[in-house]
Amino acid sequence: MGVESANVVGYQEVGVPSGFSMRTSTFKAINGSYKISDIVVTGAVGAGSDFIQKINADGTWGDLYYYYTMAGSGWLEDGWYLSDGATPVSDTDIINVGEAFMVTSAGDISFTFAGAVMNTNPVIDVPAGFSMVGNPTPITVKISQIAVEGADGAGSDFIQKINADGTWGDLYYYYTMAGSGWLEDGWYLSDGATPVSDDDVLAAGESVIVTSSSGLTATFPKAL
Repeated sequence: MGVESANVVGYQEVGVPSGFSMRTSTFKAINGSYKISDIVVTGAVGAGSDFIQKINADGTWGDLYYYYTMAGSGWLEDGWYLSDGATPVSDTDIINVGEAFMVTSAGDISFTFAGAVMNTNPVIDVPAGFSMVGNPTPITVKISQIAVEGADGAGSDFIQKINADGTWGDLYYYYTMAGSGWLEDGWYLSDGATPVSDDDVLAAGESVIVTSSSGLTATFPKAL
């Protein structure tokens, strides 16, 4: 009798432009939590100029994690380090499903994520205030496909991407005004009247800044 697996295991390389951007893992850990040390980096300068930062649950900026490529120098191996530049990240430095991080890079690099593709819809609890959320699947997702529960929906819950050149992109608002006669529940552009189009997407691993007045739940479509 054969053994059947409910998960598809693989890896994906996600491009990261120079400057500022936001990313998240496109796979979940096979066992336990996805560790920052599991992120494979290609193309980094590695002298303290490539680093990531998360946002804490209270909306403040969290720890900085630097990628160094100083193997052979006698004092540092290639990998992720804390801000002191000497302490390697630990197994407790993790990325939860859909949790995103800000990336600062001196040049174009790439992250390779490996693990299991989620075979259920990723559900992400978003706290009130500011946070970062990313597309945790290896496929492109339309913003209109992101289901939201718990939003105030009166223009106080919105997301924003970073453009490829590092500038801030469009704002997308979630409204829950169904029954008002002029608006259906869903994602809208900043004018509050134009629904997002099929061209408004999040690529695999691409992430957004979220502003929420009281917190919400975001559900992404599953990849399988």
